[in-house]
Amino acid sequence: MKLRRALAYAGFLLVFAAAVDGLFGAFARATGDRPFRIEHPYYHHGLRPLSDVETSWGGRRYAMRTDSLGFRAASAERVDPRSPGRRVVLIGDSTVEGLGVAYPDTTAGLLAARGRDRGIEVRNAGVVSYSPKLYYLRTRWLLEHDGLAFERLVVFVDVSDIHDEVLYESFVPRAGAWPLVAAWWRGHSLVWQLLDRHVFARAAIDNHFRTDAGIDLWMRTVDAYRKPVGDPDAGRWEWTYDEGAYHAFGEHGLALADANMTALAALCRARSIELAVVVYPSPYQIFANDRESRQATFWRRFCEREGVAFVDLFPVFVDPPRLAPLAAYQQYFLPDDVHWNEAGHALVADRVEEVVLGGPR
Repeated sequence: MKLRRALAYAGFLLVFAAAVDGLFGAFARATGDRPFRIEHPYYHHGLRPLSDVETSWGGRRYAMRTDSLGFRAASAERVDPRSPGRRVVLIGDSTVEGLGVAYPDTTAGLLAARGRDRGIEVRNAGVVSYSPKLYYLRTRWLLEHDGLAFERLVVFVDVSDIHDEVLYESFVPRAGAWPLVAAWWRGHSLVWQLLDRHVFARAAIDNHFRTDAGIDLWMRTVDAYRKPVGDPDAGRWEWTYDEGAYHAFGEHGLALADANMTALAALCRARSIELAVVVYPSPYQIFANDRESRQATFWRRFCEREGVAFVDLFPVFVDPPRLAPLAAYQQYFLPDDVHWNEAGHALVADRVEEVVLGGPR
């Protein structure tokens, strides 16, 4: 009896301490910069639902708002997952998320505005450092956990995705209640915030997330991409034309990406969801004149095999007769960065509009 009473008291104190910890943690978040990036046990990381904060990238301040699904959106709005209307989901990495650009000026924001005129809802599931493994896991979570109904999925496969596939190879998705509770606690606990800041010594900077293997991936400022400062991700983009990078990780990364995208294509077929794949160059491919790139060739063959739509944007950016490499870079990319500026997003929106919004089912 005494042991039972002691255990009951201990349980009560534990619950009380957790509640107080969460309450003070919520207060600390509310009075500080509430992080909008979160870990997730199943799809690794994402955006916190219903965020409405201001953040920065490369010295540019912009609003980061997310809907109830954790998608970047024009406002922190609630979304009916089972809406009977037509819905298209875009997914990709930081380029699709739209680092450094106000949402209305991103590819997704522009297409969402055009879609409204046609009675089509466009949602943006793009998140920093996503890749085919996370495209598959995030989509599966949306379908099986969130019950999201949509008719078309457009996947933007970045050149850097192949490097990310190798990074995420060891990540094992975890479902069930306990991983979700643990992830929630890390996101709300004052104790965890203090440990994170002072023990783990992780500074509270924008756009940070932690990998499963204890490796911290920090979204660096654009200075890190400048030469001669040095490229912190050597080979990450060059694998399409650099044989050393290709053999070091590109070949294996492509095999992983193929397997994950094949699983995604099968998932879409099973749900009668139309799938489309879009590829585009980074500035590295533009300056290397890598128009007939390994990236484009590989995904063209994948789409032919799987019977899905394919959009190749390499000729749009890598076209010396139309625009010299430096001029193309300055016109369509943020300064000293690998992400599109407003003109780049507008160009891409124009070129993918038909595959995103075109034709009734």
